[in-house]
Amino acid sequence: MRAVHHVGITVRDLERSVEFYQELLGLTFAVPPTPWFEGDHLARGLGVKPPVALRVALFEVGDGATWFEILQYRTPPSTTRQALPQSDIGAAHVAFYVDDIAAKYAELTAKGPLQLGAQHGRRWTTGRVALGVLQGSRRPHDGARGGRVRPPGAA
Repeated sequence: MRAVHHVGITVRDLERSVEFYQELLGLTFAVPPTPWFEGDHLARGLGVKPPVALRVALFEVGDGATWFEILQYRTPPSTTRQALPQSDIGAAHVAFYVDDIAAKYAELTAKGPLQLGAQHGRRWTTGRVALGVLQGSRRPHDGARGGRVRPPGAA
């Protein structure tokens, strides 16, 4: 394995999620929102029960080598009504590298109520800083759970 090609998260409302990731975070489309894909042939490859109807949007992250995909299923219907708690199998979260976490934090919180997790000054395996999108009144994918807002450098 050389790298991650893409990561996908299923969302309840593709337009709402596009608004969050494109308009608020500024990600650019690799593939803009598609029309509905339908057909029982999709079920086998996706590991879901037919009938299947879904649509997707993919965003480039960074230099475009990694894509972030959001998927909305019309069928089969979801068996959950809210995002899974982070301790549940299958739960997900997203964290992005940024050049200046303090500046990005200020930019995003100035756009309105938004809860962010800022891993400021904490070294990860690459020695870079990450900005984790967690939750708030503008939720990234239907209620993802996370921690409290803390400005960079706050204890």
